[in-house]
Formats: sequence, structure tokens, C-alpha cells
Amino acid sequence: MDTLPDAFDIIVLGTGLPESIVAGAAAKAGKRVLHLDKEEHYGSQWASLPLEEFKAWSTGNTSSPICSGPVKLLQASSADLGASQQYSIDLSPKVLFCSDELIDAVLQARAHNSLEFKLLQGSYVWSSGQLVSIPASRKDVFKTQLGLADKRALWRFLKHASDALQGQGPLKEAFDDTPLVELLKTQGLSKQLRPSMQALVSAAEGKAAFARYLASVARYGQGSGAFLALMYGCGELAQAFCRVAAVHGALTALRHPVAALLVAESTGRCTGVRLATGQAIACEGVGESKAERDRDRPSSLRGVCRAVCILDGSLHREHSSLSIVIPPGSVPGPDGNPHAIRLLQSGAAMSVAPPDRYVLYASTPWTGRDAEDALRPALSAFSN
Repeated sequence: MDTLPDAFDIIVLGTGLPESIVAGAAAKAGKRVLHLDKEEHYGSQWASLPLEEFKAWSTGNTSSPICSGPVKLLQASSADLGASQQYSIDLSPKVLFCSDELIDAVLQARAHNSLEFKLLQGSYVWSSGQLVSIPASRKDVFKTQLGLADKRALWRFLKHASDALQGQGPLKEAFDDTPLVELLKTQGLSKQLRPSMQALVSAAEGKAAFARYLASVARYGQGSGAFLALMYGCGELAQAFCRVAAVHGALTALRHPVAALLVAESTGRCTGVRLATGQAIACEGVGESKAERDRDRPSSLRGVCRAVCILDGSLHREHSSLSIVIPPGSVPGPDGNPHAIRLLQSGAAMSVAPPDRYVLYASTPWTGRDAEDALRPALSAFSN
């Protein structure tokens, strides 16, 4: 390894998204920034990896904050997955609301110059054994298979909820104070329609995020959806902020593990780091996220079951990039699914898989069962 300069204003540990945003902001503010990562790739826990590298990572990081094991690799002996380098598999898969604060941060930092977004082609709720589209416009509402009365009630509810965000309309007080189940009843939504709307709000993780969903719909054109996905995978987002930092003078060094923090005995203040090579580098402050700090420590947190699947066909005949929410209790079987299951699919159109191959991410809160037991029944529902 090359010897680095021996003093900086700030040293940021890790090239994940939070660390890269901090490094970029500090560099833009005129600070001398050293951006370190022990890995050979950018992104830390936010990286996107080729297929074979992802396999190696998943089986070799069973104590990391986002992969606490055990991990199962299941592949049919006759399966042709295509070239590993044509995959870009996210360690932390994510789509963004069109009105997400992170989008505003990307624009403010001018990180968008090295990013390419596409609208997610479809958002669905699994209901009564079929996919029900989450509407993004009045036209979408009336294209659904719902009855005419339900279509009108759904459009009226979405319009009033949108008005409520602006402090207007009949829901401006009820939307904040009324429990969701009661609110849906008062708006004339049928028993058939209420579970889908509850699942939509659940997918948005509460009323506040549902408000974000409504603000995101049609932001980039009439009839456009609420979500943006990144070309080449989510790892591009962290790399974009790394580039912002570099443009403003930050020095980035991969393959440079930190052995110790240097702390002044008299003040208890961190004054620098010591690299694994033995080099000491002084600084005025060290930036490190909790996930980065804990990445090499055994994790007792087993909060989410996850699966990454390679498909030879899309879950929807018209869309290659889509999200699906499977509401609680929708999966048959003795255990069913006590929590919502979320699916996110992407493919060659997003440059994350070879032609005619798709990457599907599935997740649900951990309830004591392993990921295969928790997710396989839901995934099997789409195998036909």
C-alpha cells in the first residue's frame, strides 16, 4: 500500500451511503477529507456486486449487520444463470420515492450528474390470488378490475388524501387523527378494497410515508408512478457521493483497513487513526456510521428474513421492474405470513441482469422461522 498524507481535517471510515454523503458534504465545505474503506469495492453495505462476488460475500459475512446468517445457496444443477459480470446485485436493495429527501440531497450535491434513474414500471398488492395495481393516476384507477363504485370510491379517497397534505379538503383533520381502518370505512371503501389500501399504507410504512407516496405520484409526469429505481443497482448512489467528495478534493483509499483510533488521554478526544500498515494519520474528527462500526462484530439482531432470487421470467408479463406487497395473512398454510412480505424485481432494462434474467428481492420481518420457511410459500404463489 502507498503511504498516505499524515494529516487531514476529517477521516471518514467506510464508503457506504451515509459515510459518502458526509464525505461529500465535508469536502464541499472546504475540509481536507480522507475517505477510507477496507474493502476492494465502493459502497460497503450499500454495494452492488456481480453474481459470483455476491455469493462469496453472502457466505463469508454471516456476522455483518445486514447478513447475520445462516445463508443458503440453492441452485438447480441445470440452471443457466448467464455471465456473473452482467449481474449487479444489491446488498441493500432500495427504491426511492420521487419526492424523497434523498432525491433532493442528490440534486443539491449535484450527484445526479453521475446517476441514471428510471421510474419503477409498476407497483402492486397481492390480493385474492392476483396482482392488483396500485394506481398512479385517475386513468390507472379506472383501468383496474374493480367495480365502478369501488373505482370511484378509490379515486375520491386518493384525491381527498392528497388534498389533506395541503391542509385542504374534507380529510385535512381526519387524515392526521383518525385510525386508518376507521378512515377507510368512512370514505365508502368496500370490504374488498380496504385490505388493499391498508396494504398500500403498510407498504409505505405508515401514514407519513403514505403522504410521501401521494406527493411522489406524477411528480415526473401525469400518470407516472411514485418510485424511482437506479440503473446499475443501488451501489451507484453511494459511489455518486464518493465522486462528489473526490471532485472537491477528498482523497479516497480502498483496501486500507483501520487498526485503531488514536485518542488523547487528557481530553478523551479522537485525534486520528492507525492503519493496519502501522501508519498513523492525524485528524480533527472521525466520521463512522453505526453499521460501519458494527460490520465486523457478531450481530444479535435478526430482524429481517431476506431472499435474493434469479428468475428466468418476469412476475408480470408487461413489466420488468416492479414492487409487490403481500399483505399479512395472504399466504396459505398453517403459519401463513403474520407480516407483510415485500418483493422488488429488476432486470436487464435496469442493467442489473443478463437478457431474459431478473433479480427478485424478497423480505419480511423475522418471527423465528428461517428465511426459506418464511418466504418460500409466498414465492411459490408466483411459480405458476
